[in-house]
Amino acid sequence: MTTDGLRDDLLGRVEGRVERFASDREPSTVLDPAADAEARALLALTDWDPETGGTDLDAEIGLAAAWLYWCRAQAHGATADDEAEVDVAIAVALFTPLHADYRELLPPELCSLLEADDLPPSDPGMVRYHEHLASGDSAALDDAVDLLRVTAIREDAPRHWSNLCGAMRLRYLIREARADVDDAVDAGRRAVERSDPDDPELASRLSNLGSALLARHDGLGCGNGDHDGDPDSDLDGAVEALRGAVDHADHDDPQRPVFQANLAAVLSTRFAWSGRQDDIDQAVAICRSALAMGLPDDETLAAALSTLGATLRARHSTGDAISGPADLDEAVEVGKWSVQVAPGEPTALINLASTLSARFELGRDVTDLTRAEEAARDALAHAHTDASAARTARDTLSTVLQARFDQTGEPVVLDEAVDLLSADLDGLIHDGRGDDDGQTLDRQTPDRLLTASSAFLTRYEATGRIADLDDAVALAERAAAHTAAGHPLRRRALLATASVLQTRAALRGAPADLTAAIRAARAAFADGPRGRTEHVGVRTILAAVLLDEFEAGGGDTVLAEAMERLHEAMRRSDGTVDHALCLSSLSAALSIRFEVAGRPDDLHEAVRTGRLAVAETPETSWQRPLRLGTLAAALRTRYEAFGALDDLREAVERAREAVASAPPGSPARVGNLSTLSGALQTLWIGPGEDSGLDEAVASAREAVATTDPADRRLAGRLSNLASALQARAVAASATARGSASAADLDEAADVALRAVSAAAPGSLDHAGMLSNVARTLWLQYRARGTRSDLDAAIDAGRAAVGMTPPDHPDRTTYLHNLAEALADRSRGNPDDSDRADLDAALEAFGEAAAIATAPPIRRLFAARAAGRLAASTGRGEAAAANLAAAVRLIPAATWPGLDRPSQELNAASTEGVTGEAVAWALGCGTPTTALELCELGRSVLWTHSIDARVSPAALQVVAPGLAIRLAELSAARNRAAVATSGRL
Repeated sequence: MTTDGLRDDLLGRVEGRVERFASDREPSTVLDPAADAEARALLALTDWDPETGGTDLDAEIGLAAAWLYWCRAQAHGATADDEAEVDVAIAVALFTPLHADYRELLPPELCSLLEADDLPPSDPGMVRYHEHLASGDSAALDDAVDLLRVTAIREDAPRHWSNLCGAMRLRYLIREARADVDDAVDAGRRAVERSDPDDPELASRLSNLGSALLARHDGLGCGNGDHDGDPDSDLDGAVEALRGAVDHADHDDPQRPVFQANLAAVLSTRFAWSGRQDDIDQAVAICRSALAMGLPDDETLAAALSTLGATLRARHSTGDAISGPADLDEAVEVGKWSVQVAPGEPTALINLASTLSARFELGRDVTDLTRAEEAARDALAHAHTDASAARTARDTLSTVLQARFDQTGEPVVLDEAVDLLSADLDGLIHDGRGDDDGQTLDRQTPDRLLTASSAFLTRYEATGRIADLDDAVALAERAAAHTAAGHPLRRRALLATASVLQTRAALRGAPADLTAAIRAARAAFADGPRGRTEHVGVRTILAAVLLDEFEAGGGDTVLAEAMERLHEAMRRSDGTVDHALCLSSLSAALSIRFEVAGRPDDLHEAVRTGRLAVAETPETSWQRPLRLGTLAAALRTRYEAFGALDDLREAVERAREAVASAPPGSPARVGNLSTLSGALQTLWIGPGEDSGLDEAVASAREAVATTDPADRRLAGRLSNLASALQARAVAASATARGSASAADLDEAADVALRAVSAAAPGSLDHAGMLSNVARTLWLQYRARGTRSDLDAAIDAGRAAVGMTPPDHPDRTTYLHNLAEALADRSRGNPDDSDRADLDAALEAFGEAAAIATAPPIRRLFAARAAGRLAASTGRGEAAAANLAAAVRLIPAATWPGLDRPSQELNAASTEGVTGEAVAWALGCGTPTTALELCELGRSVLWTHSIDARVSPAALQVVAPGLAIRLAELSAARNRAAVATSGRL
C-alpha cells in the first residue's frame, strides 16, 4: 500500500472510531488497544510521537489523533485516572499547536482556557486543569489549584491570576466552599488590576472576574450569612465587569458574543433580584445581538440560546402585566434550537421543559405539557454523570408532573413527582450552617425545598396523608429561613409557608399556625410581588388566610380586604390556568359575605363564579371535586335564602358528583361527603323528601370515619351525622317505621355528645352542637319517656341559648328546641314546678318569635307553638296573643319575593293557624281583632291564588333596579340562618 493509501486508511479508521464514540459513547470503541496503535501509526507518518512530540504536525492527522485521545480520556472515567491523565496530556499537546488556525474544531472548554492566557501546555497547573476537564478527577482539580496559586504568587502576572480565578471558581461551583469563591474574586481582581488597558486579554479577565462575582452573589443570596460580602454589590460588580469585557473585546473577536451572552445572564439575574425592567430588556437585546454575530462553537451557541430562552421566560413571567404569548413563543423556539444544536445537553433540555411548562400555564395547551415532560425526562436521562444537572432535572420533572397531576388526577403521577425529590431531601439542609469543611448551603436548595413542599402539600390535599402536610410545612419554613431578604425566592418561600400553615390551621385549629400564616402572607404582599404569577399567588393566598382570620373573629375590614385581594387576583389571572382557582375562591368568599351582610347579589355571584370555576376545571383534575363542593355549598345557601328548589336539587347532584370524583380518603372527598349529607337533610327539612336520608346518614358516617381525630372539623362532622340520624329517626316514626327510630336516636345522642366534646368551648359552633344534643335527647324522651333524657335536654338547651348573642338568627332555633323540652316537662311534673317550666317554655317560644333577624317562617312556628301550648293549659289571653302574632307573620313568610314553590310550601305550613287565632280572639272577647286576623289570613290566600304580580324573572327584564331591591328585601326578611347543628 502506498504511503498515501496507508495515510487515508489509518485516518479513516481513527476518525471512524471518534464518530462512533460520539454517537453511542461505547468506551471500547476508543479504548481498544488497536485504537491507540492506529493513532500512533498515523502520527508516525508525520514524524510526531505522542510522548516526545515533533516539529511538523499535519493538521488533519493531528486533529483526528487529538480527538481520539480526548475521547479516550472521557471513556476512562474516574476508574482509571492514570490512563486518563496520559491520554489528556497527549490530546492537549496535539490540540495546542492547531488552536490558532483550527479553533472551531477544538473542544470548546479547551479553547476557552487556551485563549484566556495562552499558557503553554507544559505549565503543570494548566495540565492538571485540563486533565480535570477531561476526566472529572477532583484530585486533578485540587492539584491544579495548588500549582496555579504558587505560579500566580511567584510570577504576579495577570494571566496567572486569571487562570487561578477560573480554577477556584470551578471548584467553588462543585463543592460550595466559601473560601474558594472569595479567593476566585480576589484573584480575578488582581488579574484585572495588573492588566494594561490595551491588553488584548483584558476582556477575558474581566469576564472571569464577572463570573466569580456572580458565583459569590448566588451563594450569599441563599441566606448563608456569616460573610462580609454584599450580594447586591457583587451582582452590580459582575454586571460592570462583564460590560467591560464586552466593551474591551474587538467587534470581530470570536469571544465577544460569548461575553455578551454572559452579560445577558447576569442582567437577567439582577432583574430577578431588583425588578429593574431595563435590565431584562437589555438582557434580551444583548442575547439577540450575540446570536446575530455568531458564536464560535455549538456548545457556546447552545448556552447562549438557553440564556435567551430563560431571559424571555423571565420577562414574561415577571412582567407587570400579562404580556401575551410572544415572549414565551420565542422562548420555546429558541429552546428547541438549543436542543438541536446540543442534543442531549441537560441544561438546554431543562430550559426547554421549563419554558413549555410556563406556556402551558398561560395557554392550557396540553401538548405543551406533554412536550415539557418529554424534555425533562430526556434531561434526566442525559444528566446521569452530572450530579448538579441531575438534581435540577429531577426538580424540573417533578414540577411538570405536579402540573400533569393537576390535569389528570392520577395518583401515580403525583407519587413520582414526590419520589423524584425524596432522594435529595436528606441532604438539602445542614441545619442552616456551613459544615466544618467550609461547605455552605447549596445555591439551589431553597428552590428545591419549595418544589418539594409544593409536591407534599398537593399529595396531602389529594390523599389526606397528615405526614405529607407536616413535611410540606417543614420544607416551606426551611426555605423561608434560608432565603435572605431581597432574594428573588423570598416571596415564593413566604407564600409557600403561608399556604401550608393555613392548611394545617384549618386541619388542627391551631391559632399559632393561622397567626404565622397571616404574618407570612402579609410579608409576601408587602415585599412587592412582581409579575402575573406572583401577583395572583400572593393575592389568593393572602385572601384565603384573611377569610380564615375573619371566621376566627376578625372584623369586617378583614373580610373587605380579602374580597379586594380576590378581585385583584381575578383580573390578573384571566385566561390562565389560575383563573379557575380564583373563581372558586371568590365564590366561597362571596358566600361568606352573604351570610354576614345578606346582600343577594353576593349569593347570585357566588353561584355564577362557582359554575364558571367548575366549567374551567378539567374533568380529570384533582381540584374539580373541591370546586364542585364550593358550588354545591353556594347553591344550598341560595336555596335556604330564596327557596328555589332547583338550587337545592342541583346542590345535591353537584355534591354527589364531587364525592364520586374525589379519591377515597382525600380531604376533598371527606368535606364533600358532609356537604352532600347536609344538602340531603335540607331536602327533607324543606320540601319533606325523605328518600335521601339513608344516603345522608351513610355520607355523614363516612365523613366522620375518614376525618383525622386531630382535625378541628371533626366536631362539625359529628354534629352533622347526629342531625342526619335524628332526621331519619323522625322520618321513620312519621311513616310507621319505628323500628329504625330508637337505634338512630341512640346513636344520634352518642354522636351529638361526642361533637360537643370535640368542639371549641364558647364558640357559636359549640352552641349549635349543644342545641343539637338537646333536640336529640328530647326526641329520645319522646320515644321512651325517660325523665333523665328530658332533664339533660333542658340543661343542654339552656347552655346553648346562654352562649348565643340575643340578636343571632340561630337563637330562634335554639330557643324553640329548649321550649319544646320545657313544655314536655311541664306536662309531666306532679308539683308546682310544672308552672315554672310552663312559664319558661312560653317565654322561650315568645322570645324566639320576636327575634327580627331570624327567618319569618321559623318565627311563625315559634309563635304558633306558644299559642297552642298556652291554649292547652287554659291560658286564653296568652294563646290569643301568640296565635295572632303567628298570623301576622304569614305575609312575611309567604311574601312575593319568594319563588312560587317556596311560597306554596310555607303557606301549607301555616294551615289552620288563622282559624285558631280567630277562635281564640273571639273567645277572649276581641271580635275586632278576630275580624282583622281573618281578613289578613284571607288576603294572603287570595293574593297567592290570584297571583296578580309580576314574576321576579320578568321584573328583572323590565325593571332591573326594582328586581335587585326586591331581592335585597327578600334576603333581609327570609335569609335562612342555618342552624349550626347542620353546618359542616
